[in-house]
Amino acid sequence: MELLESPSAGRDLAAEISHLLVDEFQDTNLVQYELIRWLVPVEKGNLFCVGDADQAIYGWRGADPRNLRRLDEDYGLVECNVPPRLLAADAFASPAALERTLESSFKRLTTLAQRQQPPSAPPSHGVQLRLELNYRARQGVLEASMAALAPAYQRSPAQQLSLQAVTEARDARVEMLQATDSQTEAATVVGPLLQARAAST
Repeated sequence: MELLESPSAGRDLAAEISHLLVDEFQDTNLVQYELIRWLVPVEKGNLFCVGDADQAIYGWRGADPRNLRRLDEDYGLVECNVPPRLLAADAFASPAALERTLESSFKRLTTLAQRQQPPSAPPSHGVQLRLELNYRARQGVLEASMAALAPAYQRSPAQQLSLQAVTEARDARVEMLQATDSQTEAATVVGPLLQARAAST
């Protein structure tokens, strides 16, 4: 916090930063959030954050997922509803092709955001996008995850993400277990894996 109290250091450092990307935003603490606001004030813009309150697991070390709400309020975020869409296969043909594709996608998102903004939106508002296209898991796993999280969204079900898998395979078998302690959890998860490896050798 001493950095925030030094006007000269603040001017010099803020001048060096034109854009700021913050990943895993739900794991930031209040001091980190104040630092972000100090480096990228609302009127300056150019702040890009990625976060998911459902993945907030670092409260024990001071992380505060309420920073997501603070970000919404302080930067005047307006939600933009954009249907998930895969990038074309040729987008990955080369770095230049990917750059062109991303530039085109950004322009499309900007246009959609401008069309969807309410008349009451402040001139310097930000845009909130829901990232619902999943590249890591099959649909069966995603549906089980959403079902496990659903009770937390009973008051506002529309706030829960509707995840869609890139792969069309749905043959994922999901088994949900509840362990009494960390040792039992480790044994429950690792035990079958060791048995499967032993059986395959």
